Amino acid sequence: MDTNSPREPSSRDADAPPAPPPAGPFFATWGPLDGPILRSHEPPALGIVAAPDATWPIGIAFAAGQVQHRRGVAATFRLVLDQQELEGRWLCVGREFVRLGDAAEEL
Repeated sequence: MDTNSPREPSSRDADAPPAPPPAGPFFATWGPLDGPILRSHEPPALGIVAAPDATWPIGIAFAAGQVQHRRGVAATFRLVLDQQELEGRWLCVGREFVRLGDAAEEL
């Protein structure tokens, strides 16, 4: 048997429910340490890591829009981990990803 060839998917693999998305927290490999990534920073696609001092990415964050923030127009991101997009849009504040609704500030 050739152990170097890719495994053929079985019907059992196709019927298996997808794994639940990771719970976080999630951190970025780039961005300011003291506030949100602003649209004016022209954010690239960012590596997602599991801890602030981690170097090996577990996913990728893509710029997906913008929202008003007290410091200016902040970039929003969509997060993809293990080839699965997480629900919602995210801000990156102090290099930590925060779900957009959870990042709301008092006016």
